[in-house]
Amino acid sequence: MITDLHCRLLGLVVPRPTPEPVTGVRLEPDAVRQAKGLLSPPGLAAGGPALGRREGGEVWVTHLIAGGYPWQVSGPLEMDAPYVLGAVDALNQGAEVDWVGYWVWSGRSHTDQEAFLRAAYDRGLIDEMRPLIVLGRTREQAIIRAWSGDEEGEEIPCDPSWTSPAEKQ
Repeated sequence: MITDLHCRLLGLVVPRPTPEPVTGVRLEPDAVRQAKGLLSPPGLAAGGPALGRREGGEVWVTHLIAGGYPWQVSGPLEMDAPYVLGAVDALNQGAEVDWVGYWVWSGRSHTDQEAFLRAAYDRGLIDEMRPLIVLGRTREQAIIRAWSGDEEGEEIPCDPSWTSPAEKQ
């Protein structure tokens, strides 16, 4: 399967359907566990593609992957193409997943979200169809928020405890 990430990172021009603008973000249990694991090393900024599927305007995030090995990428908004494409190809051996957004963790606090939002928009990592998912932390809990749109962003509902339609059956 040729994903949106293949098109972006390899410069492929392939007809793709235009998805609806994002109205909500849902993190499935594996993605929530991955988010908690990504918050473990305090002080280290990180980021990468959010993978999953779309159902209308809803984005279901199934995987948060790194943008590359720490020594390969210079910041949370950088991607190493061979690493990311290898991860996407491996994950597509199970259920089909595609690029549905981008996640960042500042490593310090939840206060860097505006700078990340502008930088991610400027790099073409987010838009109305692909939100920026910002991971943060207080002393008591992990915080997960999402924005879409332009460099000023519009916060969209983000529910990390939601159960997927498959789990409801």
